Amino acid sequence: MTPKLLLISLLLFSGTLLAQKKAAIKAYNSALQYYQSRDYETAAPLFEQAIQESPDFYYAHRSLISCYEQMGQLDKAVPAYLAALKLAPDDFDLHFNLAQTYIQLEEWAAAKKELEQSLDISPTDRKALQSLEQIERYLAPKEEQVIQEERSSPSDRAYNAALALYRKGEYLQARSQLQAFSGQVSQADFYYLWALCDQQLGERVAAIEQYEAALALDDRHFNSNYNLGILYYNDENYEAAQALLETAYQRQPKKKDLAKHLALSYYLGNNVEKAEPFLAKLAPKLQSAELYYYWSKTLMQLGRKKESEKALATAKKLDKSGELQLDIQNDLAEYGQLASEHRKNGNYQKAIEVLEEAIAKHSEEAALHFNLGLNYLEVGNSLKAQKEFAKTVELAPSHAKAYSALGDIHYQAEKYSQAAAYFKACIEAGMQDAYSYYQLGSSLYKLNRFQESAKSFEQAIAKNPKEKQFYFALGLSYLRQKKNDLSIQNFEKALALDPYFIDAQYHICVNYIETNRFLDAIADAEKIIEKDPKFAKAYLTLAHSHKRLGNLAKADKYRKKAIRLDPSLR
Repeated sequence: MTPKLLLISLLLFSGTLLAQKKAAIKAYNSALQYYQSRDYETAAPLFEQAIQESPDFYYAHRSLISCYEQMGQLDKAVPAYLAALKLAPDDFDLHFNLAQTYIQLEEWAAAKKELEQSLDISPTDRKALQSLEQIERYLAPKEEQVIQEERSSPSDRAYNAALALYRKGEYLQARSQLQAFSGQVSQADFYYLWALCDQQLGERVAAIEQYEAALALDDRHFNSNYNLGILYYNDENYEAAQALLETAYQRQPKKKDLAKHLALSYYLGNNVEKAEPFLAKLAPKLQSAELYYYWSKTLMQLGRKKESEKALATAKKLDKSGELQLDIQNDLAEYGQLASEHRKNGNYQKAIEVLEEAIAKHSEEAALHFNLGLNYLEVGNSLKAQKEFAKTVELAPSHAKAYSALGDIHYQAEKYSQAAAYFKACIEAGMQDAYSYYQLGSSLYKLNRFQESAKSFEQAIAKNPKEKQFYFALGLSYLRQKKNDLSIQNFEKALALDPYFIDAQYHICVNYIETNRFLDAIADAEKIIEKDPKFAKAYLTLAHSHKRLGNLAKADKYRKKAIRLDPSLR
């Protein structure tokens, strides 16, 4: 994550932290340091301590889960998941990840339940659907199972060993086990498992080859037909998808997701005669606005106008947003989900490629340009990010987050006048949060417009009165205006929030020196040294104050001490 986005995350997260007890925050911050250095054994008890202090500390629960998983303590991760779900019962990721943990523990019924709950939250999530299908196949009666374990031939033994590794999530090792076998293979499942390993490893072309090898042994192999059909469907190779999905459908005609993809492959492949009966059956059964929409388009192409209008009316009724652009929105959703998955995995370049492809088809969608800009920031290309954010506000003049992002880019480039203008536009567009006012104030401060910056910092404090940096910034603005009493008051407020905020206490000393209060400056400088004996500017403050009081020997001693600690003060 770039420093800019990290700053945004910390500022947004600060409100959550401040809602917790101080002891919980202290334990959490200590745990984070160990977690970031991968010392999970030390971090876990500290996260537990934070939860004990503040049981509703959601992020501490999430971090504790991650520690247990990193240490392979899945038995401890499960209750941690369940505790987190009490705080966030509608969190898709918690349900989905708990399901994966149950899968590793081979607790199939529990995994199935969590996946079903995750799909209640996000019914179209591809990963959850695939995981649920795999579990349902595993739990099916033995004669219907695609993957069977009781085998004894040499290829079966290699298969069983690979299957055990696959179920542990060791996909590379599982594939290596299959690759190492040099004898004759007579079971389609062997190549099907190999294809699954390839897919899990992201090697799509290799997976297709193995699915085809499985079908060469058994052309009715259900899962090979189904999975390969979905791959071709996603490639928009609808003709090839139809043939495979038709074969799969003959085996399992009650499988809703299979029927849906087959129907859509007919429609998108311009075979509306075959698409219509499937859509006519599925749309009412699933009460899907998307399927009603495609059914209406199919009926229109078949010249059945009145039926088409009726289906479209139902689609609009089912569409909760009130803005029926389902064909575009579904396409955008697929692009968005894929880009999001790449971004979540740190594959920002892949996310960029997906979003650029989406923009080529939907160039007027502001959200695509904005998300593309965010991904360009992640790879350090601020010029292209700036271009995308500018396009965003051109298409959506009230897009506050785009103005904020443009402000950040210009601020980092030290173009403070433009940064101030963008942050002001962000606020006017409705993003009137503490961070926006703080960034506007920071830009104005850099322009030496201290009176205006002070007003912005005051507004930031009104939005979030518990952020020490806001008081510090306001103190600096008053200091530059020679309003020393107000400056001191705000530095003291920053210190009240964090007694070890050394810079705030040092700037109180600066105010004292400016107003000839040298004894007060000496007293505060000594307080700084008690907290941080190596803070060079505190000794410089002592040197300057003693010199003004005529204590030249002391002044010289403290000056030399300051220079030893920081030669740049020479």
